[in-house]
Amino acid sequence: MLANKDLVSKPATGRFFPVSIAEALRLMKPLALRAPYLRRRPDLVLVNSRGPRDHGQPVAALYPADCVVLYSFPQDHDPQVARHTTELALRTLAEVGGTGHPDRERPETISFRAYLASSARLIITKRSRRTKRSKYRGRDKFSNACKPKAVQSDERVLRSIDVT
Repeated sequence: MLANKDLVSKPATGRFFPVSIAEALRLMKPLALRAPYLRRRPDLVLVNSRGPRDHGQPVAALYPADCVVLYSFPQDHDPQVARHTTELALRTLAEVGGTGHPDRERPETISFRAYLASSARLIITKRSRRTKRSKYRGRDKFSNACKPKAVQSDERVLRSIDVT
């Protein structure tokens, strides 16, 4: 087995993570998320979010058989509500896309995301990112060979859950 490549960030000024690394790993264990090849579990990534998106404050993201991303919350947010929301988001994301296959080499990457809307609703979305590869010709610069020519992404709402 290979070691996991967890990426742990410190909370930015005015932000906090609702769960610690150990608690996040403890929460992920009973969810039976599919692990990447030669690894025991998906990687854990803690990220400082840049603020609200179209569907609300990002809570978590799941890239099937690859990694779980947990986002930070603003300091003025209630820590108990943030923790409960993160736990609910992880359970729901595992239910929706926990058994998916890794798709690094495919032209379409699928991820599942959880957002906290201002109306205390947890919104689960499926995000598809499609790329069109350019054809490499021998006379072209090799560093451009693996870059996509066009990128399209769309996000579809799958579920909406009350957080109470």
